[in-house]
Amino acid sequence: TKAEELTNVANDLFPNDMTVLTNFINIALKSGDTDKSEKYINEALELDPNNKQLYYILGTSYIELKQNEKAESNLLKAIEIDPEYVNAHSNLAALYMDWSIAIGDEARDLDYRDPRVNQLEDQKKELLTKAIPSLEKMIVAFPDNKSVMKNLAMAYRASGNEEKFKEWYDKSKN
Repeated sequence: TKAEELTNVANDLFPNDMTVLTNFINIALKSGDTDKSEKYINEALELDPNNKQLYYILGTSYIELKQNEKAESNLLKAIEIDPEYVNAHSNLAALYMDWSIAIGDEARDLDYRDPRVNQLEDQKKELLTKAIPSLEKMIVAFPDNKSVMKNLAMAYRASGNEEKFKEWYDKSKN
């Protein structure tokens, strides 16, 4: 594309320039080329290892690729850099919720006597419990969001905290 050609020229003139790398990242993301976007994001992270947005973008890309562990790792890194980064908390909570649903579906597809059912159910509970800190950050940012309240209720129930489950379940119904 023309944008890619211009960015290549800019890269020749200004190698290792964050603006040029950002353009490469945006072009790769818009074209759906996750390999290239990952490559450029990693190059940009070498220049700016504390850039929360780069980790967020990388984590979000991994969510789309269903690479849950890599998505989790990058979103956690973004949150480590900025513990109040609501977008990263939002995507991390969504990752954990969706991941737990997929594991629950996998468990339901097995015969109830299969020993893996209990392992999968434990994994599901663990993921829901891991979502709680991010959901708590989200409810502060979006105090009237019923979906976040329902997810908090579900996560607290999975964690065994019935008191918090009831609190958030009741709030989600009002």
